[in-house]
Amino acid sequence: MVSVNSVYQKVLLLTNKSGGAGYLVPEDFNNYIAMVNTDKMNNEFSRFQQTQKVTDTVKPFIVTKNIPISSNGKVLYPNDYYFFLALGTYNKDEYISETAKCNDEGITPNYNNITQVPIKLIDNDKFRVRNLSPLYAGNTDFPFATMYNDYIQVAPRNLGVCFMDYLKTPNTPIWGYTLDSFGLPIYDSATSTNFDWDENTENDLVRMVCLYFGLEVREYDFSKLVIQANDAQ
Repeated sequence: MVSVNSVYQKVLLLTNKSGGAGYLVPEDFNNYIAMVNTDKMNNEFSRFQQTQKVTDTVKPFIVTKNIPISSNGKVLYPNDYYFFLALGTYNKDEYISETAKCNDEGITPNYNNITQVPIKLIDNDKFRVRNLSPLYAGNTDFPFATMYNDYIQVAPRNLGVCFMDYLKTPNTPIWGYTLDSFGLPIYDSATSTNFDWDENTENDLVRMVCLYFGLEVREYDFSKLVIQANDAQ
């Protein structure tokens, strides 16, 4: 996780060296880091699509979540959904048994030890054709699904629950602040949100934010900033 204040302090030092006013307008900074956050995700996702390799940069955004399947076989995308990776369900008999046992005992079910069944993702046209065939229709041992804009349709419909692996949308970073007696912004950790990105991406984030401020940063500039930025926090 990258500290939003660390990015702020480094950008502040760099912009001051280029004739800045001694502080960054928080609204501008927060608007820029929100755009940089989106740009960074789009860039890394593009690399992921080209290589299909999970890098350390992408790992913080890979999540798995249990999602209920409606009675008509629809799976809604999570609120933080960005990109689909995989879909699966659980052995139905084991799932029902675990759920019933835990309901009786008043505890939260643990589905980690239940047999997992992959749900194969297929094209829309193939989904319709297979569903019309008694021989190839989806069943609890070999379920399949197809994607639509706002949901995933699963066959058979009575699976109950699925787990989805996906890339989540990064949280929007916020540099929270209060005003001192001179009306200048002071960092407030209580109202701030850090970047979700791995720490080794910090310099890249700083460079990208600086570009929005109209400042191009060279690589060697960062080695001079580390001590200064840490002292300023």
